[in-house]
Amino acid sequence: MARIEESEVQPKKKISKKIIIPIILFIAIILSVSGLFVYSKVTNKPIKEIFTRFAPEEKELTIPLEEFLVNLNSEYGDSKQYLRIKMTLMYMDEKESENIQANISLIRDIIISRLRDVTLENVLKEETMVAFKENAVKSINDRLGMGLIKEIYITDLIVK
Repeated sequence: MARIEESEVQPKKKISKKIIIPIILFIAIILSVSGLFVYSKVTNKPIKEIFTRFAPEEKELTIPLEEFLVNLNSEYGDSKQYLRIKMTLMYMDEKESENIQANISLIRDIIISRLRDVTLENVLKEETMVAFKENAVKSINDRLGMGLIKEIYITDLIVK
């Protein structure tokens, strides 16, 4: 029997786990990105559209407000006419429901102060109501310190 000398046997070098794991992760990332590009080319869809499929769906949530009754100002002096209006607040984050409910009095106060800017002569003009809603949303979000309210919907409007 031939004996293999110890000097001829070379010990096997072990590759460190510290090197193997990043290499495997890098290869997985490269394969994922290239697979995404191939998929987008085959389906003729932009990559952004592919990612929106996995995004969480945003729901529109609403909170109806109690009726508002406000005297209308007139450019020609005192008016005995008034505005009766119902509104609903639209928001997107379900977690903020409690915050909105806690600040409902503040929100009503802001809306009433914005309604005082509406006059008898322009109350039924569409641009007046659009401007009112934009100003009210901006004022509410400024006061609450966040972009909480997305839209105000007018659900009922009566001028008497």
